[in-house]
Amino acid sequence: MSLKLLCKTICFELFMMCFLVFMAFYPTVIKGEKCPEKELVAYTQKVQFYIQRHKTERSLSYSDSVIQVLKNPLKMECKAALSFLIERGEVLEINMRFAEALDMYYHVIRTSESKSWWSLSATAHIAAARCFEVFDRPDDCIRHFEMAKKIIEQYKLLDIYANYCLRYASFHRIYGNLDSAIVYSKKSVYYGQKYKVQRSVFDGHLLLGLLVTDIDTSVYHLKEAIRMFEEREDFHGAAFQCINIANRLLKVGRLSEARNELEKTNYFLKQMEQNTRAYFSILSRKHEVQHQIFFKEGRLDSAYHYIQLARSYDKRSEWHINQDSINKNAVNFAIEKEKQKNLLLEKISKRTTWGLIAATSLLLVFLALLLNNYKKRKKIIRQNQLIYKQNSELEQANAKQSLLLSEVHHRVKNNLQLVISLLTLHGNASSTDKTNRFMNEITAKIRSISLIHEQLYSSGEFEDINVSAYLNQLTEHFRILQKSEDNFEYAIDGGNNIVNLETIMPIGIVCSELIGNSLKYARLPQKKLQIHISVYKVDDKFVLKYSDNGPGLPEEDQSKNDKKMGLHLISNMVRQLQAECRFYNDNGAHFNLMFAEKKVSKI
Repeated sequence: MSLKLLCKTICFELFMMCFLVFMAFYPTVIKGEKCPEKELVAYTQKVQFYIQRHKTERSLSYSDSVIQVLKNPLKMECKAALSFLIERGEVLEINMRFAEALDMYYHVIRTSESKSWWSLSATAHIAAARCFEVFDRPDDCIRHFEMAKKIIEQYKLLDIYANYCLRYASFHRIYGNLDSAIVYSKKSVYYGQKYKVQRSVFDGHLLLGLLVTDIDTSVYHLKEAIRMFEEREDFHGAAFQCINIANRLLKVGRLSEARNELEKTNYFLKQMEQNTRAYFSILSRKHEVQHQIFFKEGRLDSAYHYIQLARSYDKRSEWHINQDSINKNAVNFAIEKEKQKNLLLEKISKRTTWGLIAATSLLLVFLALLLNNYKKRKKIIRQNQLIYKQNSELEQANAKQSLLLSEVHHRVKNNLQLVISLLTLHGNASSTDKTNRFMNEITAKIRSISLIHEQLYSSGEFEDINVSAYLNQLTEHFRILQKSEDNFEYAIDGGNNIVNLETIMPIGIVCSELIGNSLKYARLPQKKLQIHISVYKVDDKFVLKYSDNGPGLPEEDQSKNDKKMGLHLISNMVRQLQAECRFYNDNGAHFNLMFAEKKVSKI
């Protein structure tokens, strides 16, 4: 906190302290004004303004100041005071002070029912139900909703019914009855439009945008909410919903429309106050969605660029404090209170001197508390800086660990390649074809394992393997080793399925053995060998299908094919995966394998 800001804060608190002292020493100033309704209406509207603009801290500090000025609004028995207390309760809810908010709502309910002010009573019941949603006490929520509905129906408070429908829709959304949530959201919009309850219309569209499953209907309701945001000059909310629409369009693959919605946020960002937490938060979310769009398009460089931007703006939104805005608000509020003080100064008598002495004494105490608070803030800033430094060190350590793990996979791949080379040399030096073939089969199995480590090293992901990419590399390795006249064709359809290292290892060995068998037994004269491998997901399991266009398995030997096709190893791998497999003939040999990804301990 700068010295200039500290001085301004002291001046502001001095004005407030003087005002409160004068109120304490001169009760005749407000004699006969138990409830200043005009002032209370203005206070209530100002609090509503801060709530609508998502100014959480400002709404709390302003309502706290009003409570101090009014001394004890709980003792004021007028509609304006109770209306202010309901808004004050919502401010307390936003700031996670739910117990205090409930006390305030129950006070409003008791007072309004004793005065037969049923509109305020129904509103307070609805607000109390909102608190119990947070406490996860649905029975208490229903109890307050039923009492509110009974009052609304008895006294035909249809403008309050719009707010009731909105909160009841939110209740059903939280507790899983989506059909009821949609029905009451629509009622909230209808009655809000009919009785000019703008907030019910606005929040109703927002709820419908989140609840409906049809993407075009969802976008329509969210755009209606954006229009109302813009009418209220809440550009932060409008920009946020544009990003929300873009995110929904992205999930259904409508990338061009999603990009157009993101472009609209630029207009709202220009209207927003710059260099604020809200501003940087919107930028962060916008770039995160842009990252996802580029990632889906396969433009990984652009995707990486935008995720870095998103993280950068996210950090700025967390740590940024807009000192200019705080100073401006403090000065404006001090000016408002100074005007009120000047009106009261005209009625001050000879006791002004004693009041100032008392104010000075209280101010000294306040200054001591303020200096103590200033020291605590400095300590918090230092702790935040230390935490930021430690986070940076952790990120560097994680990056180093990733580099070391990448190097381990690279070296394992190189060592396996060395083993393959030694076996190949030994096989070439052998004088018998049988030994040479045996060495080639062993090197093919080792190569299937080596390819796993090669892909882990290349992708930078050290736990998961893309099945399609791996099978392509494995089959291409076999194709390269063939002579030109013995070449074959293959097709891999693996989709974008990802499995862990413990699962891909036996899969690689199985496929290596199947390809080797096809190369030995499935060739036909005047017909080029074709191999097809597909992998797809069914519920929580994977299905691997392998086929060639050879003569197939001899019918009489299908029950004893382990030795003839060298499938003893395949049987072991199937047991290791706890999978199910089947061989059959259909214009060639076919092999089906159904397996689940192996569970691996995180430790």
